[in-house]
Amino acid sequence: MVDVITIFDLDSFHTIGIRNPSSYSFSDMNDHFRSENLMDQLIIYNMHACVAEDCFFVLKDGRYYKDMLGSSSDESNFSHVNVYDWNGHLLHKVSLDKALWSISYSKSSHTLYGLGINRDIVYKYKMK
Repeated sequence: MVDVITIFDLDSFHTIGIRNPSSYSFSDMNDHFRSENLMDQLIIYNMHACVAEDCFFVLKDGRYYKDMLGSSSDESNFSHVNVYDWNGHLLHKVSLDKALWSISYSKSSHTLYGLGINRDIVYKYKMK
């Protein structure tokens, strides 16, 4: 529930944790949310991620969890992708014109593929 990306370098045994500054912290979870209304207050940040040789892509949403539950077919929302280097530095923020469920990246064509929110359409985005 906390917007944290953890990178494990298996060669050096080094770990990097990246937290979106505008997302929840562990103290937010303890101080502000009660279990009976958690789903009404919880915002979904990271939805999916994929990797490339020199960077990784994180699909972000930003809607309330309660709004996502009943609106899987709502393509009027759009998704965002953040691109990070392997040291956790933000390289790019990309706003997409569709709501996506998941993403994948092709290095050979520099193309980000996105599976639509209804999981029935694949969209292509050139990422140069």
